[in-house]
Amino acid sequence: MEQAEVNSRFSYSIWRLIMMGSLSIILYMSIFMSVLTPYPVALVFVLFGRHKGFIVAGLTTAVFYILVQQGSKDIFLIGIFIFAMLVALGLSEVIYRKITPVKGILVMGMSFIVLGSAGLFSYQQSSGVKIREIVLGNIEKLKPMFDQQINEIRKSNSENALELEAYLKQPQVMTDDIMKQGPSAIIMSVFVVLWANMFLLLKSNRILNQKADTSYSEKILIQFRVPEQLIIGVIIGLIMAMWGDVLGEWGPTMGITLLKVLGVFYFFQGFGIYVDFLDHVRIFGFLRSILVVLTVLTAHEMLALIGLFDMFVNFRKFLKKKDHI
Repeated sequence: MEQAEVNSRFSYSIWRLIMMGSLSIILYMSIFMSVLTPYPVALVFVLFGRHKGFIVAGLTTAVFYILVQQGSKDIFLIGIFIFAMLVALGLSEVIYRKITPVKGILVMGMSFIVLGSAGLFSYQQSSGVKIREIVLGNIEKLKPMFDQQINEIRKSNSENALELEAYLKQPQVMTDDIMKQGPSAIIMSVFVVLWANMFLLLKSNRILNQKADTSYSEKILIQFRVPEQLIIGVIIGLIMAMWGDVLGEWGPTMGITLLKVLGVFYFFQGFGIYVDFLDHVRIFGFLRSILVVLTVLTAHEMLALIGLFDMFVNFRKFLKKKDHI
């Protein structure tokens, strides 16, 4: 019997497993909290063992597949959910194998990105259909929804109404924007999903698992620091974003993409500094949770800048260390 199964304070029951699987589906369908879809199933893997984890992940995926077939029948939704289950498995293996969480996130993130890119390239080569054509086709399918939004825009009388209406009537322009911004959005989303779920999983494992390895707790993610060498990437990104047009149309886009991807890691560092600041001013409990959520939603770019400038300032030297997180 696996160690996690015999040392968990979170007692086993079939209904608890059903609840965890159902929670993953609910989180996924909530949109706003969908980033945490892997967490409940990953927790099953960690607390109750690999065997039960595979059962819950498989049954949850099957139930979600049935729900999608009864509704939109969008295979893309199923693919993303399978990705979430793979994330749950991968994160649990990081804990089982006692891999450094930061290393686990980086290796998993790069693996998902490389495999996903290879899969898209293989599909494009085998089908003869370009990714841009697929995106354009999906946008054109959304035309009825866009027409409804255009009617709402006309009624709003907002200052940007004409610009928004013109934009929604140009699927080619929308496709170009998605092709330019899509890669950075996907890469950023992958690492955010991994970091957020790893953080919650490590914290839950420390609290609920009596024999958890506390040397690899969520605190290691809070103390994360971006290697100083990555500042070279930031400089290159800035240069390409401002003057990359000399390399062609995609030059500035590549520079902005590089800045956004690196910005994710600086955000993680800035978030850790922000948590240390909340410790310093002794803000805990519900108010702390509200402040964290609001700050992440409204000031994530500021946190990334704080993480970037921390390389020069070292903000933590101004903060008194606390034991709480």
